[in-house]
Amino acid sequence: MRDSVAIEKLHRLIRTKVRHELVTMLMSILLGCGVFMLIVALAKGNWLVFAAPLSLWLAVISFPTNSKGSGARKRARGHQARRVLQPKGQRWGWKICLLGAVWFTAGGGLWSRVGKPNVSNADIAAAIDEGRALFEAQRYNAALSHFRSIYVPDCFPYRKAQKYHNIGLIQYKLNNNTAAEAALKRAVSYDPEDLDAYYLLILIACESNDYDKAYEYICEAKANIGPAGLPTHFEPLIHRVRTTLKKD
Repeated sequence: MRDSVAIEKLHRLIRTKVRHELVTMLMSILLGCGVFMLIVALAKGNWLVFAAPLSLWLAVISFPTNSKGSGARKRARGHQARRVLQPKGQRWGWKICLLGAVWFTAGGGLWSRVGKPNVSNADIAAAIDEGRALFEAQRYNAALSHFRSIYVPDCFPYRKAQKYHNIGLIQYKLNNNTAAEAALKRAVSYDPEDLDAYYLLILIACESNDYDKAYEYICEAKANIGPAGLPTHFEPLIHRVRTTLKKD
């Protein structure tokens, strides 16, 4: 009789140990995933997007450590049985995990704002003027570094367009047409009526002999500007593109 009780206790201990090791392994995997997502979040500049799902996963995966055996077994053996099946460390494990998940979410939301200054529209305008002064002095590399360093919140899309427009213009002056095109495309994504950016995009496409892309930019600019039509300084480029593609 004693042997059977001892064997049952041993089996119960083994099951508890196995469950504990499985949960530990899963938590280690989640920790690794969390580190990876934090690295991605750092690159994206938004921790909260990744902190919230990770917190949910931590909360969900922590609950099995607090549920040992079926409901019938727990009711049959009572509170003492639950204490035997669930060591003290595991009883508090899910609470600590939930607390850590809440802290991680809150900390991530706060950290996402660290290092991002509270700037006004006037501050951004002044910084852009400084960059333009460097550009006009033909200090292109210094101007490029300056514009890249300007922080523009999402609530100022027009200023974002100005930032990337100037970056594209500088890259064009430095003969980096690929980088210039990428920056100018970002500029028109924030300000679809930025005709100067469209002009440079059309010009870059023509210089690359990509007249199909130039024609696409012309059509896109016309669609965004509406009935007013494109300014007269576009006409030589439009004529060049239409002549090459034999468009009417």
